[in-house]
Amino acid sequence: MSGSKQSGFTLVELMVAMTVGLFLTAGMISLFIGSKQSYRATESLSRLQENGRFALDYLSREIRQAGFKGSCTKSPNSLLVDDSTDRWNLNASIRGWDGSDTSAPNNYSASDYGAISNYVIDTDAIMVKHAATLSGLEASGDTSSTATTINLTGPNGNLNSIFVITDPHGCDVFQNRSASTASTLSRSNSPTTPGPGNKNPTGNNFSHAYDKDMEILLLQSRIYFIAQNTNGRRALWERRFDGGDAINAIELMENVFDMQITYLTDSGTNYVKANSAWTETDWGKVIAIRINLLLYSDDDNLTEASMSLPFMKISGYTARPSSARKES
Repeated sequence: MSGSKQSGFTLVELMVAMTVGLFLTAGMISLFIGSKQSYRATESLSRLQENGRFALDYLSREIRQAGFKGSCTKSPNSLLVDDSTDRWNLNASIRGWDGSDTSAPNNYSASDYGAISNYVIDTDAIMVKHAATLSGLEASGDTSSTATTINLTGPNGNLNSIFVITDPHGCDVFQNRSASTASTLSRSNSPTTPGPGNKNPTGNNFSHAYDKDMEILLLQSRIYFIAQNTNGRRALWERRFDGGDAINAIELMENVFDMQITYLTDSGTNYVKANSAWTETDWGKVIAIRINLLLYSDDDNLTEASMSLPFMKISGYTARPSSARKES
């Protein structure tokens, strides 16, 4: 009998096949890693753009409403005890601070705007006030100029909030002292806390009598600034003074590295930084505001090296992140 026929691969053929297989596997791994890195970078950039768009839209909406007081075309009649404080002065609906100035928010005391902890030095801040927030309340009848209360069709739901009542003949600002469940608004000067409180109604009347079709608006007073949060990350914050001295701070957007703001006045030709010497009259001349935000990503290693890019500051500034992160 003849022996059975055998077949197979030589050692050289096996080594060639394994080498080709390794090259193909390495190529597939490289393609996978490249696709994954590209996806991470694209996703991170999209998230940055979305966050930046939200922050700018939010700030833009508030700034466009600055100074709004319904149908009132006159200067508001303030019935608040502290009627000259920026926090509730609708005559000065915009005020800004240059972060490099000695009057920047980190120097404020509790009697001013409340000490801002973890405020990031050299970042700008801006305060916006308006009465564009509808209260949803309606008067149930006419209100005389000497009245201390306004009768409503339902509970006011806003104890200690600052209200603006308005019609084409004028407008008044006061702090509501009626309980939230009461169907009235009261401008009583008792209690005195939380502030600012109301002037004594005796001798301090509404600017005029109102009929039941008056607009009842909520005064919104807020300051926007950059500070570190509890995670040690820079963020855009909103500090609210809507409830008087009961200050409420809210983190709007994490990973906002810087905010720079410039202003154009009706007598100027160029945008300029906020000036601590500007008076209420000067701020009243502001006709346009330009805001620049610098955001950064949570993710590391999105670029091959740390980024270095210019950011708009009057004195010149280059952002240099400590890691290879995306910025926008």
